[in-house]
Amino acid sequence: MLSLRSGLTSSLCITQRFEGLYGAALEGLTGEGIIRETDEGYEWDAGIKESRERLFGKLPLRVREIAGEERGIGKTLEGIVWQASLKQTAKGIVTAGVGKSVSYAMEKLKKGRGGGGK
Repeated sequence: MLSLRSGLTSSLCITQRFEGLYGAALEGLTGEGIIRETDEGYEWDAGIKESRERLFGKLPLRVREIAGEERGIGKTLEGIVWQASLKQTAKGIVTAGVGKSVSYAMEKLKKGRGGGGK
């Protein structure tokens, strides 16, 4: 079983924001029997092929196409996030300056690798 809230339970504010953003989707997935709510969050059994296929089917068509044709869902989503991060960094250099942008980018990289940060 995989928990959709792992790592979020330590902060009530983050958990509430997560549920505010994704609450309707989580309710729908729970109603369809794809995930289930537990005391620790939401779980789904990644070993059930039907659940994986139904979740995959809920992704945007272009994401499904790229994931299916090229590299799988993990790499596809990683690429999407990477592109958005590059754009944000470029905009930051223009608006905040090089020094602040580099500092911000380093903090984000550290956070992404589990090193904490902002």
